[in-house]
Amino acid sequence: MVVPRKSLRRFPSAGIVVAACALALLPRAAKAGARPYVYTQGFDSLSEGSIELESWFSAATRNGGPSAWDWWLGPVAGITDRLEVGFFGIFKQTPASPSSASLALGSLRAQVSYQLADKASWPVDLRLRLEYGHPVAPGESSSVWLLGIVSRSFGPLDLTLNVGTWMGFPAGGIDKYLNHAFGASYEVLGGLRLGAEALGSMKFASDGSRSSSYSAGPALSYGRGRFWASSSFAFGVLGQAPERRGRIVLGLAF
Repeated sequence: MVVPRKSLRRFPSAGIVVAACALALLPRAAKAGARPYVYTQGFDSLSEGSIELESWFSAATRNGGPSAWDWWLGPVAGITDRLEVGFFGIFKQTPASPSSASLALGSLRAQVSYQLADKASWPVDLRLRLEYGHPVAPGESSSVWLLGIVSRSFGPLDLTLNVGTWMGFPAGGIDKYLNHAFGASYEVLGGLRLGAEALGSMKFASDGSRSSSYSAGPALSYGRGRFWASSSFAFGVLGQAPERRGRIVLGLAF
């Protein structure tokens, strides 16, 4: 996708990205919270006092049609070594958008997550994540998310399971969802990890209908110092999953 220059001028956040990149090049002791996956949330979080800028960019295709895109941008902060908060603006472009040449702000998302114990102090590492989505654009609705993260590391091997639920509040009803995801990755060299992840969702719509979707594919990530990047490309396996979906997530500490 190519976004025209005049569309880029609509996003003051572009200046934030440039500033964050410059800050990341400064000789500071800040360390980013590297992540092995993009759809499966990991156990590790930022240390107390740390701040990083995260950018998530995703695309998905259905029935051979044009892709739907979304871009998350916002800061994440470590309040304590176990407590982390984040705030994102979510820009979207869908095939049904009036202008298919630009992204538009669709909603805002606030996140808070908490590690129940220090890493490796329990047989498995446990983390809880709570999110609230607030609509901005017409057609969007508010949402509440609750996710449990279970993880275990065996040297360079990481295994992580997510199980959660969320509710959307469209006009006149409540849509309920059950989500689950699993990731496995192996550190092959100095912060470079190879792996795979699978994700699924079951929807119980306010009109009484039900649907499900399942996707799986490879994952690649890298994290050193103030920078990390993760990516995944998943294929629809069952149900109403997109034929193809991909995501790239970047983090810069400053």
